[in-house]
Amino acid sequence: MQKTRLVGVDLCRGIAAYAVVLLHSGDQSWGYISPLASEFRSFFYFAVPFFLATSFYFSMGKVYTGLTVDFWKQRFQRIIMPYIIWTIFYFFSKILMFNISKQPDKIKDLFLDPVSIIFFGGASLQLYYLPILIVGTCSLLIAEYLVKRHTRVIVLAFLSIVSMFIYNLFLVSGNDFQLGPNVAFQNIVKLIAPNANEIPPWRIIFVQIAFLIRCLPYLFIAMVLQPLISRKEYTKHVNFITLSFFVFFIVVCSYGKLFLPIAVQELFLGYSLLILGIYLSQYLKNNNLINSLGFCSFGIY
Repeated sequence: MQKTRLVGVDLCRGIAAYAVVLLHSGDQSWGYISPLASEFRSFFYFAVPFFLATSFYFSMGKVYTGLTVDFWKQRFQRIIMPYIIWTIFYFFSKILMFNISKQPDKIKDLFLDPVSIIFFGGASLQLYYLPILIVGTCSLLIAEYLVKRHTRVIVLAFLSIVSMFIYNLFLVSGNDFQLGPNVAFQNIVKLIAPNANEIPPWRIIFVQIAFLIRCLPYLFIAMVLQPLISRKEYTKHVNFITLSFFVFFIVVCSYGKLFLPIAVQELFLGYSLLILGIYLSQYLKNNNLINSLGFCSFGIY
């Protein structure tokens, strides 16, 4: 049976995929970009939060019906295969580019950090998203445990706030995952064990924990929203909800960094656009163009 698609969400997926293109058109791994370009890129940071929010929200349906062996098989094939293909593509593209431009030193640099290339998307900056999704998929086991225990919404809301606070503290302390060097907990490591990030197993563990800290707020918020959005009484206020979340998303995207903690802004961006897409589906008719936009977004995301 073909699944009913939410046209508004597919439209938002297409917009977010285009935002990823704009975001990485100034990819620092290819060279210097101006401060003005960096500021312009900041308006497109909603893409990754949106894709994370979408992934966790729609995964909740599987959690409530039970995480089967087929689910795990399909999920990891959908993530790992693109990750392998794009890693190989970017890796050999860079070898070819540096060879043509006669930069042998940069070719040697590509082979200096195999751990980063294999585990953290080191072949290109944007690939780091897929290892995060792998950790996020594994975190669904936490959601399944909470569902089986019939955890109340108020408890899930509390876990959402606590995990959001921890994630924000993690970000402002400078211990989050750092693109480029591809390490995590670097400030804590410097104080406790300065050489720990040079030991591959410890480095991998630290990064996986960092990814989990980022995923948990998305997970708990998805668990809170899933039953709320599905309630029929909210369909009576579609116009108001759609307009409200459109305005909310624009304001947070444009001015959120001025008055919101960084983690809160990220989560607000991701889930406000997702909710906007869900309610926008009430107005949009299904068509091939929007469906194609939604499917295209899964080239990497």
